[in-house]
Amino acid sequence: MYGVVLWCSADCRKSVIWCEDHGDLAFFQAQEGPAPRLEAGDLVKFRSVQTRRMRIAHDLVLVEQERFRDLPDNLKAAGEQAESRAATGAKVLSFSKTRGQAGPVAPLQPKRLSAM
Repeated sequence: MYGVVLWCSADCRKSVIWCEDHGDLAFFQAQEGPAPRLEAGDLVKFRSVQTRRMRIAHDLVLVEQERFRDLPDNLKAAGEQAESRAATGAKVLSFSKTRGQAGPVAPLQPKRLSAM
């Protein structure tokens, strides 16, 4: 699986990775020996295991340094914008439908074209 490092500890022994499947974030902790020199925005490839509590990344390989350098800051800014909208009372609509309920927008009906 591929992912982007969102956060890395100062000693690079621990990292949080946003995974390509947009599922749970993965947690990486370097074992004994030298840790890979990772920074936020690095593209990595790894294998993952889902435990009861979290997704664990292992066999991590650096693919490209700073490939998505702005991603962590962009995600943080998007979160701050969402918080400020929520604080002002803005209403957020969900476009996913639950069984038996209509979504926020009625489905479009096809129109018949009249012959000329």
